[in-house]
Amino acid sequence: MNGLRARPRLRGIREVALRAALLLTVLGLVSCRKRAPDAPGPRADHPVQITTDEGVDLYPDFSPDGTRLVYSSNRSGKFELYIRTLSGSTPELQLTSDGHQNFQPRWAPDGKRIAYHAKQRGGIWIVPSAGGAPKSLADFGSRPTFSPDGEWVTFQSQNLVDFAAISACAGPPSTIWIVPSKGGPARNVTVEGTPQGGHGHPVWSPDGRRIYFVSSEPKLSASELWSIRADGTSPTKLLTEWRIYDPAVSPDGESIYFGGAFGDFRYGIWRLPLERGTGRPIGPPVAFTSQGFTVARSPALSPDGKRLIWSALSTSGNLFSLPLSPTGEPSGPPRALTQGSSRNTWPIFSPDASKIAFGRSEPGTNPDVWMMDADGKNAVALTTNPAIDYVQDWFPGGTKLLIVSNRTKKFALWTLALPSRIETPLGLPPMDIGNPRLSPDGTRIAFNSKTNGITINAWTMDLQSPSPKQLTFDRELLGFPAWSPDGKLLAMQVKRGDDMHIALLESGGGTPVQLTSDHGLTWPFSWSPDGDKIAFAGTRQNLWNVYWVSRSSRHQTKLTTNDSLTSYVRYPCWSPRGDSVVYEFGQTTGNLWAINLPAR
Repeated sequence: MNGLRARPRLRGIREVALRAALLLTVLGLVSCRKRAPDAPGPRADHPVQITTDEGVDLYPDFSPDGTRLVYSSNRSGKFELYIRTLSGSTPELQLTSDGHQNFQPRWAPDGKRIAYHAKQRGGIWIVPSAGGAPKSLADFGSRPTFSPDGEWVTFQSQNLVDFAAISACAGPPSTIWIVPSKGGPARNVTVEGTPQGGHGHPVWSPDGRRIYFVSSEPKLSASELWSIRADGTSPTKLLTEWRIYDPAVSPDGESIYFGGAFGDFRYGIWRLPLERGTGRPIGPPVAFTSQGFTVARSPALSPDGKRLIWSALSTSGNLFSLPLSPTGEPSGPPRALTQGSSRNTWPIFSPDASKIAFGRSEPGTNPDVWMMDADGKNAVALTTNPAIDYVQDWFPGGTKLLIVSNRTKKFALWTLALPSRIETPLGLPPMDIGNPRLSPDGTRIAFNSKTNGITINAWTMDLQSPSPKQLTFDRELLGFPAWSPDGKLLAMQVKRGDDMHIALLESGGGTPVQLTSDHGLTWPFSWSPDGDKIAFAGTRQNLWNVYWVSRSSRHQTKLTTNDSLTSYVRYPCWSPRGDSVVYEFGQTTGNLWAINLPAR
């Protein structure tokens, strides 16, 4: 994808997020169990809350003269763009009102135009800052930012998937592009795989020579901050840390502010000092401010560099049980099994359907493995190690769990015995293993791996005589396998352009057969006990809901009725008794905050 090209047919490059990238999905709202004092550095004033709406306000940006603020809000029921004066003397202006779910506004240096991403229509759009009809600039991509001279707009190729508090800036194969701000062909700046991960949230250096961006791996085990010349040359890695979100460059080019979380620090805003002229780091990041358990996203600096504004997001997820009739239709309303502000995720029924193992991330802690009765009673933590622990599956017999943990500093597969809670490493050969799922007989795992490629494909491995076998060789993505009850088939995600579909593959290998073809994301997780229906979390018209699709007839049934863009569903697990589906339902809230910056 190097060099100039006419406006691409891709529209789709690419809305992967990869289940929010596997471990956004498996992770939950991860803070940290241990806390350390903030790193030394100049301290700011106390933050001040700017908006107080009950929904979500996010993606703020200062006008070039520093007197106004543009941002996105869903106060009207749809996400639209709003402009307010910082003095508060002028009524707020609703800049868009077309209902197309408009996000990520960025002001042009001349103050007359605003670029933004329209999620429902797709691509990058330009609207006059005084109001008027928007015009399409690129028919794909999101997160636009004007160059300092206003001649170019840089953006990421992946559309906005969701804005959960810890969602990655982008998932692979997202890349960075630029397009003339007055219209014309777009060209790519980065190429897929260099660096590894999804390239997102590009911002210009003040001199317009370089573009900073974040690269995120699908497993979200690390994020990297990079810079590259606008002509695509001289890519340079600046920083590797656990979480890096949404960089903002100071007007003097001597600092990058970003949201993130490092090691034992809580989520907050960080400042990376840069050398003037080269833009290279001249020291480690310092903790600048923290909002406790909220996640600081989309920071923006005033033109004089004296004020910082950001969106403080919170995402909570709880498990719900939906009763089903013998034909798989909802037979009653969903019932909450968990409550509170933590994230409860990845529910897995025990073989006898009496217990549910799941992951929980309490505010301020790393995720642990929990278990409760199928009706939500008697919830108890099974792991309390300071490390990150993820539950994956039950072994047959219901006396042992497969978990993933980084307690030895690297993620590896372990078994967790019940009721003793003895944890034992499986001792598998080292390789890239993601999203491991146990076969029904407990002898094999199917998993994701990027081994031998730059995108995810499906593999299997025998646990007794480990010898990994690659099952798929897809160029876009074919992974996240879920076993059929008889162990003969795997349901998987297959990426085609912007869309994700379900494909079926014999567990021993063969030719995948695509089962669905709807526009949107289709993420399979479990099967009905009779082996005919596959439960999945899917987006249709940008809304997340739980569905199932029949393997024999290809008929689909929608099980839930979520109608909010600020909510999501994940991981629908079908009970072995066939009488219910348990899934995660999450909601995001957030408001804008501002702080006066200290003199350095």
